[in-house]
Amino acid sequence: MNHRLDALIVDIFGTQILPIAEEFNIPKYVFHPTNAWSLALFMYQQVLDQEIEGEYVDLKQPLEILGCKALRPDDVMDPMMDRSDQQYHEYLKLALEYMCFDGILTNTWEELEEETIKALQSNEKLQSVSRCPIYPIGPLRRAVDITEHDEVIQWLDKQNQKSILYVSFGSGGTLSSEQIIELAGVWS
Repeated sequence: MNHRLDALIVDIFGTQILPIAEEFNIPKYVFHPTNAWSLALFMYQQVLDQEIEGEYVDLKQPLEILGCKALRPDDVMDPMMDRSDQQYHEYLKLALEYMCFDGILTNTWEELEEETIKALQSNEKLQSVSRCPIYPIGPLRRAVDITEHDEVIQWLDKQNQKSILYVSFGSGGTLSSEQIIELAGVWS
């Protein structure tokens, strides 16, 4: 019995599988786990790389991406902060590899980011960097089962109201010593 794969779907870090999918003539899709706006910035990085000299954070004007809200230069994603860093070039390479897919799946829905999705799907300049259809397939989320027996929940329930501060800087976020002291000072 022969089975043929209908499609191959990889995440942002699985783009090196492209040659295998092409060898077996399997449609290939990449899953971009964040929203359409970050996808637009990610894809548009190749245009910014050619149009802008120097570091983005040194620019005085916001970065303009068609169909998206303007972005303050110092708010670009961490891999875009230092153009001389290898991580910047790897990130740019990933964005270029997205152009080789048959479609991009992104974790959003049309009603949430209607303008950005429309721009990704129909704007000439953005289409020139994506070159494939964009499919909003969200919202996708990981199910979390919390029971009343969960130790963390029990501990939180015993704390005074408004006495807990939860701060998340993502998987790659870091703070300097000064920033940690400032955050602690604001809270105390």
